[in-house]
Amino acid sequence: MVGANAFAHGGGIHQDGVLKDARTYEIMTPESIGLTSADRRMHMGKLSGRAALAAQMRDLGYQLEKDQLNQAFDMAKLLLGKKKVLEEMDMRYRG
Repeated sequence: MVGANAFAHGGGIHQDGVLKDARTYEIMTPESIGLTSADRRMHMGKLSGRAALAAQMRDLGYQLEKDQLNQAFDMAKLLLGKKKVLEEMDMRYRG
């Protein structure tokens, strides 16, 4: 049985591996159980890197330049000092 979090990924090396080649950490594809690759979710957590943040921002419709990504990453790390995982609302914040 596969739950809703089967294709939810958070944190560091694991997340980086999935971004580079999902077969690294997934023994089945979302499509093999009737989902789409869009059902694969990344969660921005304390161990997440810039690539994970960039991927999440792309999923939300934002294409960040290098300087923008660096600034967003710094802001994300500040927020992650106060909470465990960033929510979509946090990702869309334009403070």
